[in-house]
Amino acid sequence: MGVAVGLSAALAVWLSGRLDAPAAPTRPVAGPPRVVFQPGARQAYRLRVESWLRLSRGWTGAPGTIRQTVAGTLHLRVLEADPEGAHVALQLGGASLSLGGRSSEDLDRQLGAVFLATFAADGAPTRFEFPRAIGREARMLLEEAVRTFQVIVPPGAGASWSVEETHASGRYRASYRAAADGRILKTKLAYLDPEGEGGSGVRVTVRRADATIRIDPGSSWLERMVDDEELAVSIGGGAFTTSSLRAELTRVPVETAALAIDDAPGSWGELAAALASEGPAPVSRGWQGEERHTLSEVVRGLDAASGRSVALLYDLRDLLVRNPEAADRVLAHLRAGVQDGTAAALLNALGMAATDEAQAVLRAVIEDPAFGRVNRARAALSLGGATEIGDDSVAALRKLADGGRADGLANTALLSLGMAGDRLRRLGSEHYAEVQADLVRRVDVARDGSEAAAAILALGNTHDPALAEEAAAHLGDASPAVRSAAAHALAKLGGGADPDALARRLSVETHEAVRSTIAASLNALPPPSAATLALVNEAIRRESNPDARYEMARLLGENLETYREAQATLAALAKTDPSKRVRTYAAHAAWGRTR
Repeated sequence: MGVAVGLSAALAVWLSGRLDAPAAPTRPVAGPPRVVFQPGARQAYRLRVESWLRLSRGWTGAPGTIRQTVAGTLHLRVLEADPEGAHVALQLGGASLSLGGRSSEDLDRQLGAVFLATFAADGAPTRFEFPRAIGREARMLLEEAVRTFQVIVPPGAGASWSVEETHASGRYRASYRAAADGRILKTKLAYLDPEGEGGSGVRVTVRRADATIRIDPGSSWLERMVDDEELAVSIGGGAFTTSSLRAELTRVPVETAALAIDDAPGSWGELAAALASEGPAPVSRGWQGEERHTLSEVVRGLDAASGRSVALLYDLRDLLVRNPEAADRVLAHLRAGVQDGTAAALLNALGMAATDEAQAVLRAVIEDPAFGRVNRARAALSLGGATEIGDDSVAALRKLADGGRADGLANTALLSLGMAGDRLRRLGSEHYAEVQADLVRRVDVARDGSEAAAAILALGNTHDPALAEEAAAHLGDASPAVRSAAAHALAKLGGGADPDALARRLSVETHEAVRSTIAASLNALPPPSAATLALVNEAIRRESNPDARYEMARLLGENLETYREAQATLAALAKTDPSKRVRTYAAHAAWGRTR
């Protein structure tokens, strides 16, 4: 099960697109159909989500591919609905999960249980509740299955709109467009939280991400949605992967066979109470019924796999949560010496477990030069990503940021401190204000461009819109690294950034890599004005860097409704640009999306 959760939780929510043949533009539409829920409605959907994870450069041994499939009939029953949103019961009938050709009857059974979801008025899933008898891995898979097909239509949305959405890998910005034929076309633009689950240095980049959606205003939720996505995922240490997904949700007739969802209490409150009253989640027996591994078996297995077994990684995390004292034995294995890949997995699992004991071990690694710079950096990143980071751990990161300059760990500690600030902010911790002030101070007192860039990127890692002004102040810095960091941070600070001011930097920026970062960041922010798009339209004509041209083309393509003049520019790029990547996207934007 652990591998499945790794794919779903760290890399998923998959959306799609393909290059259609050119077609004549269709007439504009006034607005989209809304996502609605009819009280008492009972519907069913054929659900299938297939994902592939391809290991690439930086992994020991030949590249490999991991394939995961989740399938079944998703049954929906609307318990309560009003203008503020809806409470619905869901059940994945005939649930089937396979990973690398393996399956688990125990996990299939858990995936087939009734659970609850709350949807906001705009269609966003905001809350999930599960029976206590469902384990954490099954919960994550079920929630992610629903979020794969999330569609958000804000009140008053016009022919196009842009929103921020959340799933297991973090937050991303998505754009929507209502087509004349009744479809809704959705594109995932960029991740705002590229570190992904656990914050362990993972960076997710969208290569393509479009979805086609149909909504029937006379029924509930969706009628059909098809996703097809490709992501590039940098894992750190020179390792990266590509992942792709094909997902389909299609409404089908409701089965006549009796299901638990039909026998459940009729109100959301009653059903929520019933789920909460069930017994605790069983200890999963894993794939094909085998017992979970002991710590020594996990370490031996990780050594045999050069640390690349996601299943063992999650087994180790669960072991550390169930038996917190096992963290000291992990430390003993690290001191005794293990393969580099195994060390990385052990440190990652400690951060994922995030128990007091696990955090204490990570602090011990950070503070001991005998573990080496790489493993100390890994420990710092794992500590910053801990879901409930303690005061001692924050203090350890601050100490490393102050004293780690000589061994090259100060900047890593700063980035991790920003991640910790994000955790504290989300938890509403009273200690966040202290971390926020400390990060701002570090930007001001930075001794060189490298240190200033790291401190600004740390500001971005907090995802705190209140820090956007602080980051924007460095867009005109003498150092290209600092300017690039400021643009990147603004993308992650979201609503606090001014996309028009950032776009105007394109016309004066002299460094092509910085222009590329600015354009990429603009794609993660709310759409700029028509005047700013006009500046981008001019800038792309004289841009020499293909990465910058690609990002500018994306900005123009996603905002054609605001600045129609860009269609001619995109059509020209589709025919003449030296970069195949730019030509392909420009053709898709200029012609493909009008179908």
